[in-house]
Amino acid sequence: MAANGNRNQNGQGTLTTASGSSTDLEREVGKMILKARAACSLPALESLEFKAAVAAWAEIFSGEVQPARLNRCYLHAMRYRNSSYPLTAGEICAAHREILLANRGQWPDDPFFDSARALPETAESICPRCHGSKWEVTAQGARRCDHSSAAVS
Repeated sequence: MAANGNRNQNGQGTLTTASGSSTDLEREVGKMILKARAACSLPALESLEFKAAVAAWAEIFSGEVQPARLNRCYLHAMRYRNSSYPLTAGEICAAHREILLANRGQWPDDPFFDSARALPETAESICPRCHGSKWEVTAQGARRCDHSSAAVS
């Protein structure tokens, strides 16, 4: 896809394809890259670098993370990261997986989301063996967790 990176009057990069529009994924990725760079106190990318970054990140997210979910993944990644390096596309994918795992494979904004199946925000602090699920996975299979010896005070 032919794309041109342009700068608006604020010096921020924008992305337009040869037809003058971009996909939802590219628009969301572009916004996320701009926010991530600003949050890490990094300068805006030059137009060609911005175009390349959007194309690379969009390729990574394509089929993995829906455009509507990117901002939630971005916020999760930024809030829970320990690195001082710039945010990477891999961290966004990892945040997506963490959100899905915490909600047992369901996305919270899914119309079929069952909050009763979701782990509480403090699940990890409840029990390090079962993480609040009441089932501990062992080499022999799964068994009910009694929380007695594993409870965190």
